[in-house]
Amino acid sequence: MLPRATILALALLVLFAAASGCGDDGPRGAGPDSAPDPFARGAFAVGVRTVEITRDARRLRVELWYPAALSDGAEERDSVDLLAEAPADVRATIEAAGLVSQPLVQRAARDAAPLGAADRAEGFPVVLFSHGNAGSRVQSHFLCTHLASHGYIVVAPDHPGNTLYDTSDGKNPLDQAAFHAVERPKDLSALLDRLEAGTLTASGDIEALADLSRVAASGHSFGGFTSLFIVARKSPLRDERVRVAIPISPNTEALDFFAAPASTINVPTLYIGGTDDVTAPYDTQLVAGYLQQPPPKALVALEGTGHLGFTNMCGDDIAQAAKIIGAHPIMLAGIEDGCGPKYRDPAEVFRITNGFAAAWLAIHLRASTASASWLAEQSGVEVRVALE
Repeated sequence: MLPRATILALALLVLFAAASGCGDDGPRGAGPDSAPDPFARGAFAVGVRTVEITRDARRLRVELWYPAALSDGAEERDSVDLLAEAPADVRATIEAAGLVSQPLVQRAARDAAPLGAADRAEGFPVVLFSHGNAGSRVQSHFLCTHLASHGYIVVAPDHPGNTLYDTSDGKNPLDQAAFHAVERPKDLSALLDRLEAGTLTASGDIEALADLSRVAASGHSFGGFTSLFIVARKSPLRDERVRVAIPISPNTEALDFFAAPASTINVPTLYIGGTDDVTAPYDTQLVAGYLQQPPPKALVALEGTGHLGFTNMCGDDIAQAAKIIGAHPIMLAGIEDGCGPKYRDPAEVFRITNGFAAAWLAIHLRASTASASWLAEQSGVEVRVALE
């Protein structure tokens, strides 16, 4: 935790920075002279787009969230129907059982035009997001849309063979864990390659916004591991373009399997997790990884929060769908971890996660030193910070 005197001093810098930027035209993100409240929605309107690319034999469906220029009357509201994206046989099984899917509703405008060059002072940093085991690229849209509103381009792929519907007919999602552990970072690096080449989208308009000198990786669970594996110095899949990591409920022990432990990570890393996590236990995964890693680093632990509390995947329809398609018992058990009334209010979990993630990125990708003042403890949240 930051010393109280440091927090107070930085808070004064925040007030000064906010006042000094009041006369500027157009939306602004954090910067050397500004530190907007990272817990509040950012100044940018958010667009969302889905694209598909091919990496070797892998077909990647990719979601992009980005600062947008909304047309008059446009609304930041979009629905994603995960059932509609399921393979035909899986979808038929679910529909035959009479289950009606509840679309995930996110705060973004579908296919909105990216913000024009005249409306921005510089390019936007990029955040790669990797979903969890048997997850989805949109599973944590609460975070992805929030970061885009603060001036980031967020890019999230579905990792083929390791998504929500790849666990039907009793398939154990962990059977090919080693294979997916290697392929996932390759997926993320391929997205950066496409961004650099201007070929991720058909028009290249979103790529034109990206500042690839400022890249972070984040992810949940298996994706949290992925965000660490891609930056570990001893990782054979290290991508030096990634300068910051934000693992959420990560499996850090798996890094040892690949001889790339957390002790070999030297990029600024923010560990986020819940004290009630059963799938990736708080002490042996989150805290253990944090303690191994050298600074700069921080840990944010939310009391009363389980594994899926950091996703938008809690819902009876998803649990029922998993049972109908014959998901493996491991997956069925995991669906209960973090969902339900005994856990912390999801809205509060989302707010805290969003705020600390946006602050960490502001400090380390936008040189917003004053944003460190936002890394203070809150009720029911343990915060550890080691910036040097």
